[in-house]
Amino acid sequence: MNRIRRLLLPVVATVLCTSLLAACSSSPPTNFYTLASGGTDTTAASSPRQTANVVAIGPVNLPDYLDRPQIVIRTSAYAMSLSSFDQWAGPLTDMLPRVLVEDMAQRSPSDRVVSFPEVSGPSFDYRIAVSINRFDVDTSGLATLVAHWQIYGQQGTQALLVTDDTLRQQATSSSYEAYVAALSATLGDLSDRMIAGLGVVRGAAPRPVALQ
Repeated sequence: MNRIRRLLLPVVATVLCTSLLAACSSSPPTNFYTLASGGTDTTAASSPRQTANVVAIGPVNLPDYLDRPQIVIRTSAYAMSLSSFDQWAGPLTDMLPRVLVEDMAQRSPSDRVVSFPEVSGPSFDYRIAVSINRFDVDTSGLATLVAHWQIYGQQGTQALLVTDDTLRQQATSSSYEAYVAALSATLGDLSDRMIAGLGVVRGAAPRPVALQ
């Protein structure tokens, strides 16, 4: 019996190794995605810039469920799924604030938009603090961004404007690339809202207001 076992062991090991290699070779490749801003305003970029204000964006806080490389798909009001082979190309905690700054800079070329805090950066005229409460796509391809944000002046002790936004964009297809594009578009929409908020506080008395 022991001799038979000794003879069979190499055969079994070979079969197991072959099966494992076949399984590994059949696994799909992992795709990586990045958020992107809405595009550069070439007219503004080519003309001389006269800075009106320095606008700092940050901190930008994200919920814990987004602290992972996998793209999150909301399958119901109570459940989410993670894609093993469709992942972010970097941490959302870095990517999302960067895209917000880029979107704001493109949409408000008269301002200097910077990240907060910025090492050796300039003092700012306004700071926008953002808390992201939801940032995901559901199974129908609907991207949803829920954000609470506040605009502060130079002193930063009292919010000049406080508001909540729920923004949605429909993906153009069921691909993850389309999902990420839709999520990126919601950040562009949020930038539009924040620029509108800056317009409100620039022309208003320094007291808390809500953007309708």
